[in-house]
Amino acid sequence: MPTGFRSHPWADQWVEYTVGDRTLKVEYRFVRRVATRLLVDGTALDHVRLLAAEPDAVTLEAGGIERRFAVRIHGDRIEVNGDVGQCSLVEVPRYPDLAALAPPGSLLAPMPGKVVRVAVGLGDEVTESQPLLTLEAMKMEHEIIAPSAGVISHLPVAVGTQVDEGTILAAIDDGSGEDA
Repeated sequence: MPTGFRSHPWADQWVEYTVGDRTLKVEYRFVRRVATRLLVDGTALDHVRLLAAEPDAVTLEAGGIERRFAVRIHGDRIEVNGDVGQCSLVEVPRYPDLAALAPPGSLLAPMPGKVVRVAVGLGDEVTESQPLLTLEAMKMEHEIIAPSAGVISHLPVAVGTQVDEGTILAAIDDGSGEDA
């Protein structure tokens, strides 16, 4: 199956890259190797055709001019070189790690479920291993406990709240200036 295969070919594919300190969004749709839609940061690039795609090079035709670009991957960096210049790209993860985006001290839902019990309130002092709330998933209950002592600094859920995996359930401030 070719990369980018879609059962609905009219839907755009997209990828984001960082180039220096800016993020570049590329949206595309190819039908029979011809870009029927290609946008870079919302600007349409008309009449672009993919002539060849190899592991280390891409050849495009734009406005009747054929251009070959050498592509080298070094870790998370992609180096692209051609007769019009060189650039270094870093692909932005499409599905970032939610835990890495959460503030320090955040307790994340380990699974999708429904909050069925909340045992603490905003500003409450808690001890390590104290039960904070309970999630129900597939008729089973999962207790969320405090990983450390501190004060509840964030509590965005209540009984009845439906959460997805990775949703912030609470945050604990341990008094060190950062949440614990």
